[in-house]
Amino acid sequence: MDHSLAGYLSSLTLPNDTNPVDLVSGQMGWAKVGAIDPSISKAGTAVKGDGSTGYLSRSINVSSYRPHLMLAVFEATVVSATPKTIYSLGSAMFGSSAYIRISNGSDTTTPIMAQIRSVDNSTLHTATGPAPTVGELYACAWYVSSTSSADNKLWVNGTSYTATGGTLQASGSGTFVHEAIGTLKRGTLAHYSPDHILLVARGIPPLGTNLDAVLREWTQNPWDLLEPERSRTIFIFGSGLSRRALILDSGRIRQITDAQVGTGQKPLVLDAGRIKQRVASEGNPLVLVNGRIREIMPNETLII
Repeated sequence: MDHSLAGYLSSLTLPNDTNPVDLVSGQMGWAKVGAIDPSISKAGTAVKGDGSTGYLSRSINVSSYRPHLMLAVFEATVVSATPKTIYSLGSAMFGSSAYIRISNGSDTTTPIMAQIRSVDNSTLHTATGPAPTVGELYACAWYVSSTSSADNKLWVNGTSYTATGGTLQASGSGTFVHEAIGTLKRGTLAHYSPDHILLVARGIPPLGTNLDAVLREWTQNPWDLLEPERSRTIFIFGSGLSRRALILDSGRIRQITDAQVGTGQKPLVLDAGRIKQRVASEGNPLVLVNGRIREIMPNETLII
């Protein structure tokens, strides 16, 4: 990925199954809880919970009071004045615990919402976006760049919405230990989503980084983030289109480079519903096409 946003991300997941691969770390580790399964939205494959029990989660250890960037792409399936959390990070505490999230709806109104509480039992910032429409796609970016709500913005499909709230606590005991897709997970669970969730990502940009232009552009064209790195070389082998293999390189999933072609790299394959490095001839190699990971087609030639 050579998108200007990519360097700020520490995690990027396309949840098209119930244990998706993190495209930054190359790791998996998601656990399915309740009723949440792969789904087909207008924009492609996703996961969709039942709105009452289903979510994906994994354990993390991330400081809660530093700058945070959170991304989510979802297709709305319902509009109501009930929070339906698309993506969240949370602490281990019950009650007024630290968390950050992007949600479809709030406690009293229908608009898309983003929130952060940086430390348990402290101030909450809330940014309220537009009211969604069922069947429409929403690319959301929640950037918490300082302790002042005036600096923190939720971006939705190219438009920004400024947060409200008192000064965020910038020190003390604050750690996010839960990461969840489809619910708000802290020491307790709440606000399950029935929406199609296509992408989630997070990062910790350096203090003082201005991302207004980048986030405006990304929320208008979210799949540009997944475009492959540009190459000066064009390969044409046999009939049909040529596709670069996806490989695991230094713990990250990426397309094979010109220098790696022919060096014995093992392509990533889909085998029995799991992404793995090919050992012998099992599985079908995976490729990246128009921002989507899929299996190579019979009329395409693999570059490996």
